Amino acid sequence: MISRKERFEEILTSTTRDEVLSVGIEWNKPKLLEKWIRSNAPAEGTSILNLLPRTIDRNYLLSLVNEPELLMASLVWGYGNNTLFYGNIVSAFSNGIAVSETTDTSKISTVIHDVSNYLATNDISSAFKCFYRQNGERNFEPGEGKSFIKGMNTAFVTKIIYVLGQQKECSIQPLIYDKRVARTISELLPNAGYPLDPSGLLVAQYEEYCRWANEVEIDGLKIDPTVVEFALFIAGKKTLK
Repeated sequence: MISRKERFEEILTSTTRDEVLSVGIEWNKPKLLEKWIRSNAPAEGTSILNLLPRTIDRNYLLSLVNEPELLMASLVWGYGNNTLFYGNIVSAFSNGIAVSETTDTSKISTVIHDVSNYLATNDISSAFKCFYRQNGERNFEPGEGKSFIKGMNTAFVTKIIYVLGQQKECSIQPLIYDKRVARTISELLPNAGYPLDPSGLLVAQYEEYCRWANEVEIDGLKIDPTVVEFALFIAGKKTLK
């Protein structure tokens, strides 16, 4: 059986950035999700859901500028066709487009504005903190502060940050950290203390992970960070063959 390290290195040397950006999920727009959204989410949800293409890939996500559409697309891209998570999609979307108590804009618009400002100066840690607040303040670790958008866990928070970082062409690219990425990086860097549960990822660890991934090289050739994250994800399957 191939090891995670071997699978990771195999993907790094055989995959291009363009290939990663075009990898997507075939989403069938299931009627059940439409019913859930129609019954439990604001009316805007149904119209946005109907805008989503059959295939959702990174190229599509990077093209989005409408905040609610980016939120919905990221949730569907992450959860896919698994009906067990439709409630999560509806909850996170509904909370994301709700008006913030401290601003007169939606929560997703507020957080995207703040994250974008921090990413403009490559301040990945502060961008990450934007999703975790208490009384409007953004100075909390994920485990300490309340999620600004209820239902948005670390995997989805970092999906949004990843898209915004790509759109702004950050010199240090923020990346996605989910369970599969966690499995691989915890084996590659066992002494770094990366948590297998993404919800336990500290702010400093997130920035360290992104900086590490931005510096990965094979035979002296720098690998695109998006490819690095994708390789971590693929190698993080529960069972490797």
